[in-house]
Amino acid sequence: AHGSITILKTLSDAVGYPIGCAIDQATGDLAVMNVYDFSSAGSVLVYAKARGTPRIYANPSAYSYYFGAYRKGDLYVSGASGKGDYVLSRLAKGARSMSSIAISGGTLYFPGTVAWRSSTLVLGDQRCKNSTTSCLYDLTLSGKTATIERTIALGGSCDVAQAWVGATQVAAGNNAEYCGGRKSRVEIWPYPAGGKPAASISSPRAPVGAAMSSVGGR
Repeated sequence: AHGSITILKTLSDAVGYPIGCAIDQATGDLAVMNVYDFSSAGSVLVYAKARGTPRIYANPSAYSYYFGAYRKGDLYVSGASGKGDYVLSRLAKGARSMSSIAISGGTLYFPGTVAWRSSTLVLGDQRCKNSTTSCLYDLTLSGKTATIERTIALGGSCDVAQAWVGATQVAAGNNAEYCGGRKSRVEIWPYPAGGKPAASISSPRAPVGAAMSSVGGR
């Protein structure tokens, strides 16, 4: 329930190590991203209407799976190949396996945020331009190719794994201890302008994911 700390339901993941999840608002299906399975590559589990036994999906080009988001019944997931190269996977509505989406206009180095703002795909890179800072990218999707249109710098960030992306703001945990010498924070950046954080508060030692809880659109 909204604002509650009481568990309503527990689902079993007997396959691997879950790190991210996504809900299809139209169907209630719950997708869970296993970064790794217990002894091999990871996978994506989809629980129909968020209950029961999940169906298991994978992309032959991906080894690990991190975060995801639905749009019009299709699930998009950030991940990496066995060699560590960034892989964006799509599970099309009704498909039995996942496929890769090529990225044009730049290179992503470490899987992070996946979000949608209307028809804009937002992807996060925990190692923006292969450095010790994080950023977001706005992309347009056409067929099997996503093209980078804009870079959103997350000023002062060290390691932002998975952010909440709103209409005018981005909120995320900044795992600053990963870089050494600084304490981690929860920070809010302007979106899509980026730049310096608009607000900042202390956070747990190693923040990973962020979500916004709201009632009545507030």
